[in-house]
Amino acid sequence: IIELIDVNPKIGPQSGGTRIYLSGKNLNIGSNVAIYLDDLPCHVERALASSFQMSCRTSAAPYSSYVVTSLILMIDGANYTLANPFLYTADPTIDRIEPLQSFFSGGRMITVTGSQFTSIQQPRMLICTVLSPIKMTCQSPMINGDLQLLASNLSRTNLNNRDAHHQRNNSTLHHIPNQIYLQIGFVMDDTISTLDLDTYYPHLDSNMLYVSDPIIYSLNNGHGKSITIGRNIGEDVLPFNSDVIVIEGENLAVLLLSEFELNVTIGAQRCNLTSVNMRQIICQPPIYPPAPTDELGRRTLIELPAVVLKIGNMRRHLGYLHYSDHFHGGYNNNDNNNGYAGQSNDDSSRFYHQNHPPFGYGNRFETVNNPINVELLIIVSIIIGTILTIISVIILAAYKHKTTEAEREYKRIQLQMDTLENNVRSECKQAFAELQTDILQAS
Repeated sequence: IIELIDVNPKIGPQSGGTRIYLSGKNLNIGSNVAIYLDDLPCHVERALASSFQMSCRTSAAPYSSYVVTSLILMIDGANYTLANPFLYTADPTIDRIEPLQSFFSGGRMITVTGSQFTSIQQPRMLICTVLSPIKMTCQSPMINGDLQLLASNLSRTNLNNRDAHHQRNNSTLHHIPNQIYLQIGFVMDDTISTLDLDTYYPHLDSNMLYVSDPIIYSLNNGHGKSITIGRNIGEDVLPFNSDVIVIEGENLAVLLLSEFELNVTIGAQRCNLTSVNMRQIICQPPIYPPAPTDELGRRTLIELPAVVLKIGNMRRHLGYLHYSDHFHGGYNNNDNNNGYAGQSNDDSSRFYHQNHPPFGYGNRFETVNNPINVELLIIVSIIIGTILTIISVIILAAYKHKTTEAEREYKRIQLQMDTLENNVRSECKQAFAELQTDILQAS
């Protein structure tokens, strides 16, 4: 027996293209299947059909705010209906897009404001998340090698033909190599206007500037010791014995990234940014050595925390950080006489196995001797003690309340018994008096 139960989603744009899912039983039975929203055909997707689910794509409605009164599922001549299954809304509109700049690798978060976004199932620029009916965020797409090559050729042409007027109008970005403007659009079901923004929104700035990814040269500890990016494992270990680390390169701040778009991690912990300019990123690593992992918590081969820079989709492994003993308070001091004290600081290739305990010991050090953990333990103990005290007070108050209620009930019952006893006594006296009166009258 075929049974039609429900349909989802129940809303979509006037232009159609919304994929709706019919749920029920035995929906894949039959060879001739058709679905209609009133008299509007919904194009069946037989490849996605199963016994419990079937899908179709809506066609365009005659006007916005069109209320479908009946969904009709036709299977081999038999009709199955659902009442008031779907509502057509006005097509989404776009009012503003920002920022309109991205690196070639993409992944920058773009904020789009407009209307009717919640009527779209999967708005796409690359990956979009609807925050409200009037706002959504999308990741800027990565552009391929052909477009990057075109940007490089255009940049060389512009360098040869640039005049003074052009330089004045592009004073902030004219010196950045390999840049290109691309027209962007948004896939929102079958809505054409959001895909061809240049035609339907001529006053909306919808050209995105793509520039080449930042170039990273080196990582240093602020005291003259540095490592070149891209060296072999064991040669890319940076000794750390100061307050900051410095990432050096080119075009690091060309797009005026916010602190949430630029992320430097030491192991799985964030390196707090203190300064960002075109040639340097300066940040403060955690005070105590993080676990020897990458930013995702995956353990590294050389038992040291990895230094990783992420900007949108761009990820750069910069090397590994070794915390010097004297910097973080005698870390593993028992090994200081094991040939380390007289060794040159330049021998960074052996930093990862000298005076660096195995992963388990590192965790034990951080748990026992880390004052931050001790303070956290004290705070947690205080909180637990406070909670237990509150629970005890609540239990005592409840017990006292119950005891008081029991005493009140006992006194009430005792008062009722006394009252009853007095009533019985009075009635007995009255009956005895009436009996004596009757006897006297009879005699």
